Amino acid sequence: MTKIKEQFHPGIKYALSSNFRNWKEAILELLDNAVSDRIMGVPLQVSVLIGPELIEIENLGGVAMNPEKMGQMFSWGEQKDRQAWDIGAYGQGGKAAMTYLGNEMEIISSPRLDDVEYSIKDANLHDISQLKEYDVQERNAKNYDQGYVRISLRQLRRRVKGEEVEDIVCEYYRPLIERKEIQVTVNGKDIKLKNFPLDPEFNPQSFEIKTVRDDGRKIEVRGWIGRLQSRSGLRGGFRVYKLGRLITSQEYFGKPDANYKQSLNLLFGEVHLDYVTVTTNKTSFDQGSIGWQSALTAISPILDPYINDLLGRDIKEPTDEEKDKVEQTRQILAEIMKQRDMQLKGISGAPDSTGQKPPVRNEDPTPRVHNNHTDRKNEPRTPPPAGAIGKRRRLNEFIDMEPRAIDENVRSVVEVINDGKKKLVINNQFPGYKANKDNDKANGFYLLETAALQLCKIDGDNKLTASEFIIQFDELLAYCCENFELAKDAIKKRNATRKK
Repeated sequence: MTKIKEQFHPGIKYALSSNFRNWKEAILELLDNAVSDRIMGVPLQVSVLIGPELIEIENLGGVAMNPEKMGQMFSWGEQKDRQAWDIGAYGQGGKAAMTYLGNEMEIISSPRLDDVEYSIKDANLHDISQLKEYDVQERNAKNYDQGYVRISLRQLRRRVKGEEVEDIVCEYYRPLIERKEIQVTVNGKDIKLKNFPLDPEFNPQSFEIKTVRDDGRKIEVRGWIGRLQSRSGLRGGFRVYKLGRLITSQEYFGKPDANYKQSLNLLFGEVHLDYVTVTTNKTSFDQGSIGWQSALTAISPILDPYINDLLGRDIKEPTDEEKDKVEQTRQILAEIMKQRDMQLKGISGAPDSTGQKPPVRNEDPTPRVHNNHTDRKNEPRTPPPAGAIGKRRRLNEFIDMEPRAIDENVRSVVEVINDGKKKLVINNQFPGYKANKDNDKANGFYLLETAALQLCKIDGDNKLTASEFIIQFDELLAYCCENFELAKDAIKKRNATRKK
């Protein structure tokens, strides 16, 4: 009987190294090797150096490799025993990544509590004419108490950008960084995570499901569901991880996504599927596997109410006309508040300040003439109650106003932007906004009233009682209404003067 025997030809190395779509996927394979070397409970330090002629990734504080384990690394496709948190699976990713990125490599390793450092080199990774043998060099270890591995690549074939590697680390290893299992630097810069731009009016919901899949194996699906702010700059959907490493993002688990309805782009969260098989280069889960199908079954009832809620929500981006109206209101309000501040300080030219605590002035023998006369019949004067002297609180402040879709039950919200400055977001999905937006006069009053409500909110410990808030709001809104037309005229005159 004729027999055919499987063979492994060195040319398979070329095929595997050509399996990457870009340098980012290859860098991730090397980072996966570094991250998987950690000892549970011991923070692993990973340092990445990126230069025009060098890529170097070193991990300190892990298990590391002796010559035997280094040999396993170059046994293509070997299914070796792995730690439960090791993201590796197929025994080929790191080696293929080195060949994809460069032509010369060096690996240095010293296991924890070993006083010897081992190293191997290859000056021509692209020589695939035969399977290679490497001489292991030995020298004194530089660190006895902590294991370390350093992989260096030269004769680079791909241009790698250090700043993009920073983003990759933040995105793909976020859970491990959050749990402080790894600490990463890129070109000497510590990697710091940024908060997701979540809708502050929507509380994220955590979940954890333990069930049994069709083949009897126990599984766990855990994560959280939230909502992004409108115009957050991020795409919606779920980021799905295996063992703390991002595998796929913008995942909706077979549900309608943002292509079906734009409002679903607000749905956001993280899901951990540690038991589901991933593809060779970890760019996706095996969606035909029992594990993936079990995940869909488990997570579907959790997602349904959030999906249905957003499907019933018709989010429309504010029109240019709406933006213009809000900007006009912002300018008018700024003018009104400037005049109000002048009044409180007793500065000449401000509207009447009856009822305010008298300002303290420097002695000046030169008499000052205050001429508040105007041809308008509605000269602005909305003095506060006489009893309000000494009780006025500092109003909230914001420098910008913007119409935007947020939760339908929220009229407006103040966001902190650059350098602690604040922006008032007016919800164009709020029923009151919709009811008034087509009537210019009603819309102007609504925007002014919305701003006044937020201006009267006090941050910090100096809180107002409900009665004090109502008094201050009534006073401020009355002042704004009576000075609205004057402020418009002042802006119009100022703009006309600038054009001359």
